[in-house]
Parts: sequence; structure tokens; C-alpha cells
Amino acid sequence: MNYRPLVILFAIALIARLLVFSFLISHFNVDPGLFWADSSQYTNLGKNLADNGVFSMSDHAPYTPDTLRTPLYPLVIAFFYTLFGNLWATSLFQAFLNSLVPVLVALLTLKIYPSKRVAFLAGLFIALEPHFIIYGLSLSTEGIFIFLFTLTMFLFAKYLHNPSYNLAALAALLTGMTALTRPVFLYFAVIALFFIGWGVWRESKKKAFVSGLLFLVVVGAFVLPWSYRNYTVSGAFSFSSIGWVNVYTRTAATIDAMVNKNDFWTSYLRFLGKLKDEGYITKLEEGELYDTKFNSLLKERSLEIIKAHPKEFVLLQLLSTQAILTQDNMLYFLTHTELVPVPVRPPIPLSLSITQKGPVRAIYDLVPYLKGSYVIALVTRPVWILFFFFALVGAWFLIKTRRGPERKIVLLLVAIICYFVVMTLPVASSIDARYRVGFESVYFIFVATGLVICLERLGLKRIITLFTLKSG
Repeated sequence: MNYRPLVILFAIALIARLLVFSFLISHFNVDPGLFWADSSQYTNLGKNLADNGVFSMSDHAPYTPDTLRTPLYPLVIAFFYTLFGNLWATSLFQAFLNSLVPVLVALLTLKIYPSKRVAFLAGLFIALEPHFIIYGLSLSTEGIFIFLFTLTMFLFAKYLHNPSYNLAALAALLTGMTALTRPVFLYFAVIALFFIGWGVWRESKKKAFVSGLLFLVVVGAFVLPWSYRNYTVSGAFSFSSIGWVNVYTRTAATIDAMVNKNDFWTSYLRFLGKLKDEGYITKLEEGELYDTKFNSLLKERSLEIIKAHPKEFVLLQLLSTQAILTQDNMLYFLTHTELVPVPVRPPIPLSLSITQKGPVRAIYDLVPYLKGSYVIALVTRPVWILFFFFALVGAWFLIKTRRGPERKIVLLLVAIICYFVVMTLPVASSIDARYRVGFESVYFIFVATGLVICLERLGLKRIITLFTLKSG
């Protein structure tokens, strides 16, 4: 691919992000304009690092050391906050950084499928995808994670095409940095280690072993110091304390809601209330559980509920999987920015209601809410279902037709998507489109491939040309 389509992708992505940034800042200022998801926690961490030199979410002394979050993104906030004295400079940096992602996506696509049109279309999807834009601008980990993740996948693709110790070390470096941004990426190192070895196994088993060892050493250089730091401040050797908090407050609480036929928040508050009554926490606030000392307790309580209700657990995993791949947050964006009124929602979401009442009754109970801005959620959801269909077609086509290094890259991308889906399942009822943003840059490679394949089979090649440029 020549430089022109890549420059066009970068320009489209940057203009789209700057327009959204300008709107959010002019209408809502930094807070709430750039505050989405966990932004308040990360900005507190960043400002405390800049002003007080401590990794803590506390608003005042004594600054309790935090073990929930990992340090790379707060360090980025602290750097720009120290340099410019504001938070929005970080978001502008993210706008530029994430405008490079469509370019990386196009180049990564060409590593597995020599179609310039598919490559351009995949990049265009990422350049304009609303969730990708908004969460990429937000003062939360997506701001740098999506770039680091995509660059990591690109380096792995280069390694699988042309294995070398330098590329293995660079891939490990990016893997460690990405895990320090979001701990969900940590266990990907196991999958990555397999592909590192597989890439050179036929050429030299010794080289495969050395490459794998090099990869582990470099990743360990990022992971172990932070885990040890958490041990020194909490007494537990852990990379992050978020895991079992999610399983207990999301998975276990949702199962309880399914069994007792109530809404999620009733079960959630009851779970916290039980811990409060037993003296483990002092308030009905999840934040008190963000300490590694609670890991063993939350693990025990969660597994007890899962073992008692295996059918509900399995059903919940299926519901959560479809939620990760098809959820749409446009209604949330529009209400958060006050562009549309907050709708009257059903007290129990449709997916949870289906488990309690069956599909017929659940859909019947939804009918009174099919009005006003709530209709947006019902219109946008089918779009993501269609994207999922194209992704399946694209993945199947590439697995079936690619050979050698190209097939290995395809399988790596399929593996990382499956990995993210599985690692997100504990969030259960709290799953929304934000959890898909982390892997969308590679997901849309399959979507674009599947879409182009389907249009070609239907004889609609002109539509492809319209959106992908003749020179692309």
C-alpha cells in the first residue's frame, strides 16, 4: 500500500477525534466531557503522582497506596499534568496517538490478506467507530491501551513473518507495557509465548527456546516489580486486585439475581451489605474491597455461589459473550452529553429478564418501553450483530485460505479476541461496549474482510470501491 491511503486514514481519524474533543470540551469541560468509565480514579492517581509522588486515589492525606490499578496510564497523566498543568492535554495526546491506529490496522491487514481495499476499509472502520473515538479520548486506560495493543499485535505479525530475537524482545516490551496499562492483558503472555515458539519451531528448536526465554524475561521485568510493590503495601503478591472483586460483585451477584428473580442492583447491594454486617467493610461501597487482602475471601464466596448454581453460571457466560460482541453505547453517549433525554428503561435488562421469565414474556414486558430515546438502543444493537456476522465470515475465510506465517497471524488474532471475551466474562451484568473497544482494532480486520467477501459474492463490487478509494 502506498502512503496516500495511509495519510488519508490518519487525517480522517485525527479530524474526527479533534471534532469530538472540541465538542466535549466546549460543552462540558474536562469533567464530565472527558470523564468516562473509571476516569476519576485514574486522574486522581495521576495528579497524586504529579503533586505528591504517591500512587493513591485518595483526595487527601494520608494517601492510601492503591493496588487496584496498574501504573502506566497514571504516569502518562502525571507527565502531561506536570508539563501543562491540566488534564485535557493528555486527551489531545491520545487523539494523535490513536489516529495512528487505523494506519497500523491497515498495515496489519496486509500482513494476512493482500487486499488494499480490505486494508483501507478496516482502517476506515477504526477511524470512524464512535466507541473507539470517545473512549480513546477519555481519561481512562483506553486512551493509550488501544494504541499499545495494536502496535503489539503488529510487532507479533512482523515476528511471525520474519522471526528474530530483536522482534521477540520488542514484542515482549510492548506486551509488558500493555499489561501495565490494563491488567486484563497480563495472561495473554501465555498465548504469546506459544506463538513466539511456534514461529521458529521448524527452523530451530533452540531458537524457539531462546526466543521464548527472552520473551519471558522481558515481560517479567515489567510484571514482577509491580507485583512486588503491591506485596510491600498490602501483604499479597498480586498484579492487580480487580479480578475477584469483579467475580464477586458482578458474576456472583448476577447469578443471585437470576436465581431470586430480582434486578442486579438488589443482589449487588445485598452482597456488599453482608460483608458490611460481618465487619469486613464499613460502608456499602465497592471501593473498600479494592485491596488484595480481600482476594481469598471474595474467591471463596464467589466459587461457593457458582458451584451452587452451575446452570445459571453457564447461561450467564453465554449471555455475557453475546453482550461483549453486540453491545452498543450510543444511547449512553447521547444521554451523557445531554443530546437526547434519559429514557425510561425496563427495571431489568432484557438479557437478564429472559433468564428469569423466558424470551416470550421478557419481550412482552419490554413493549411499553419501545418509545422515546430508548429506541436508539434497539436500533443500534442489530448493527453490531451484523458486524459480528461479517467477523465470523471474515475469520472463517482467512483461516481457510491463508497459509504459513499468514495463517499463524490470523490464528493469533482470533486467539486474542477469544482471550479478551473470556477475560471479560466476570464483569457479567456490567458488560458494555467499552469492553469490546480493547480488541476492536483487530476485530474490524475480520469485519472488513467478511463484508468485502459478502459484497463480492453478491456482485456489489462498486460499493466496495466507493468506500475504499480506487487507489487504495
